[in-house]
Amino acid sequence: MQHFLAGIEAVFARDSKKAVKEHKAERHARGFTSWGQFLAMLFCHLGRAHSLREICGGLACCEGQLKHLGVPVAPKRSSVAYANESRPWEPLPDCV
Repeated sequence: MQHFLAGIEAVFARDSKKAVKEHKAERHARGFTSWGQFLAMLFCHLGRAHSLREICGGLACCEGQLKHLGVPVAPKRSSVAYANESRPWEPLPDCV
């Protein structure tokens, strides 16, 4: 898990705070950060999830591990849906 976290942080954390602030991606965020959204979408991609239910259910199963990744609780479907709909996508290419 530590190696996985180090790899993810190396990719995302380089310029993420700067890019998120520049694009105002967390302007209306209430507890579900861009980092949490990035991890949820990464889980979706790596786990080949096809729905928000699969993403959130899978993350809920590893809730103890999420704390090590800096996400205190698994996100709810509505939080992921709202973040995907309302947050700008522009910071992501800057970070990856």
